[in-house]
Amino acid sequence: MPDAIFSLPRLAGVYDALESDRSDLDTYLDLAAEGRVNAVLDVGTEGLVEDWVEVTKVDRELVTFESPTIFHSDGGRLDSTSTLRFRTQGALRSTLAEAGFGAVEIRDLPYAPTRGWLVLATA
Repeated sequence: MPDAIFSLPRLAGVYDALESDRSDLDTYLDLAAEGRVNAVLDVGTEGLVEDWVEVTKVDRELVTFESPTIFHSDGGRLDSTSTLRFRTQGALRSTLAEAGFGAVEIRDLPYAPTRGWLVLATA
């Protein structure tokens, strides 16, 4: 259920006009049309921001990075530390199978081909 403010058509129209390229959403709409998902979470920010990523540690498959964001509207700063695990498709399939997932489908992200995957698996 979206926050009530986002259900206002006029606000949605303004948001869409400010966000020029939302081709990333096509993937989620396609999945919903295929009956693969029944909910999508889109998390975003408002206003101009400055952000960057700095890799702070690499340990084989694990890469840790800092990702600070500064909001231009009030100078507020949001610090984020994340660790991602980079896997081959074979390793990912194997881990999902061991965890009991079946019918694994791995696609390139349509809006970022060769930069990421969209993984669909049934439990």
